[in-house]
Amino acid sequence: MKTLKEQSLLIAVEMAAIFAVCAVFSGGCAAAGFHAGSAGGADKKEQSAELRITIDVRDGSRLIGMARQDSLPVQCSLGSIKIPLADIRKVTMFEDREQATICLANGDKLTGVPGWRAVKVTTIIGDIAVTMTEIRELTVVPVFSGSAANRGLVLYYPFDLDEGGKVTDASGGRHDGIVNDAKWTSAGRIGGAYDFSGSGTPYISFDPGDLAGTRALSVAAWIRNFGDPGDWEYVIKCGYDGGVDADNRIMFIFLGFQKTGVSPGNICGSTLGIQRDSDGVLASQTVYLNKPLSYFRDGNWHHVAMTWDGTTATWYVEGQFNSQATTSAGCLAHSAGQRLLIGNGYSFGSIHENFNGLIDEVMIYNRALSGEEVGALYARGADRGGSVKQ
Repeated sequence: MKTLKEQSLLIAVEMAAIFAVCAVFSGGCAAAGFHAGSAGGADKKEQSAELRITIDVRDGSRLIGMARQDSLPVQCSLGSIKIPLADIRKVTMFEDREQATICLANGDKLTGVPGWRAVKVTTIIGDIAVTMTEIRELTVVPVFSGSAANRGLVLYYPFDLDEGGKVTDASGGRHDGIVNDAKWTSAGRIGGAYDFSGSGTPYISFDPGDLAGTRALSVAAWIRNFGDPGDWEYVIKCGYDGGVDADNRIMFIFLGFQKTGVSPGNICGSTLGIQRDSDGVLASQTVYLNKPLSYFRDGNWHHVAMTWDGTTATWYVEGQFNSQATTSAGCLAHSAGQRLLIGNGYSFGSIHENFNGLIDEVMIYNRALSGEEVGALYARGADRGGSVKQ
């Protein structure tokens, strides 16, 4: 007969062993989201968002739609568990068509047997159910509507569909774009992307007039560069240069590759056309990235982001701080008729500075994102397989 003290000690040892096992497996049960509730504060925000599912079918087909299921039952070494769909980023089925590798939003992975008979999604052609045995892989992406990340989002191009010459702004900001010569591809970082490396004058454009007067800005995108086609390449450029008062005509530039010119071999991260509060004068101010051109011209996907809070411009690469510079206090300037170009730039009378590669997941905010928020944007696309610089 054990004493009360001995029984208490035994219970404590058993509890410690249980927590130790949880901590060893995938960084902890709580981290993996296996306890009741969600996988943490950040994911709780995303669980209120809609979830977009991309289904790659074994016959080569691909379907994209909005999720109609909330959680995925899984039988695994931990027993029978139920994982909130918002905590899942990718499910890859084995060749036996029963087991799968499940990648979670916090980086954890586990192997088990999914409990769904079919994945149910709402697509542009109606409600569809795809049986698990016919699925090769599915990815889950939180759509920003209704979540904290949606605050200040004024443009979002996921590029997941070929819409035949146009791009729909998924932010609800009504900045739908017009496609010129750029080619849609299914080989994006998340779903589809647009290729600006082809012939003609490839770009996507829209009217950014309502950004004029903005006193804060954030821009983010995934890019994949194929090499060195010429002196300049632009991921995004609004405005034009060349001629009298050239600087006054730039609203903003997001990532310019400069082979020759004033700073050959450097990367013009951002140029902001700011109407200064002090005297009302228009002035352009540039922030350079602390990366060589070769870093981005390796054929891999890279995530780049710039934030500006009205006085400080900050650059992030792969979700990490890269460089920073102080700017004049003021607001973004804009000339009537200027259009924002994605994948190209206007200079000296023509559009001829195209980006030689793919661009995906373009986002523009009318506020300065925090470093943690930029890191979260990078994390959404980092765990997608393929080549990504870490």
